[in-house]
Amino acid sequence: MSSSRSSSRSSSSSSSSSSSSSSSSSSSSSSGGGGGGSTSFNSSFRSSSSNSSSSSRSLIVVVVVVIVLVVTITILVVTIVVMVPLVVVIVIVVVIIIIVVVIVVVIIVVIVVLVVVVVVVVVIGWGGRKRGEGGGVR
Repeated sequence: MSSSRSSSRSSSSSSSSSSSSSSSSSSSSSSGGGGGGSTSFNSSFRSSSSNSSSSSRSLIVVVVVVIVLVVTITILVVTIVVMVPLVVVIVIVVVIIIIVVVIVVVIIVVIVVLVVVVVVVVVIGWGGRKRGEGGGVR
């Protein structure tokens, strides 16, 4: 009888130990699952935070590009607004210089032609008088 009790005790203790081991394994699996859940939550949080940081970086890049474009366009517009009157003034000055040079050249040519004509007329007339006077006196 004592042997039957001891065998029943040993069987009950073995069953209890097996149940406790199964419960511990189930608890470890559930805790592992819970740990896995928290790990997946952490990884999803990290990916969302990395996505937000990359989107903020891209937003910063877009803002910098827009600022550079606006500054460049403003500089071009100011340059054009300043250069157009400057170009007009330069063109007017060049046209005036060309007109003055043409007028001076025309005046010089007219003066040279007049001097040549006067010299030719005087030389021809003077030579004709000398011949006429010399012929008349003799």
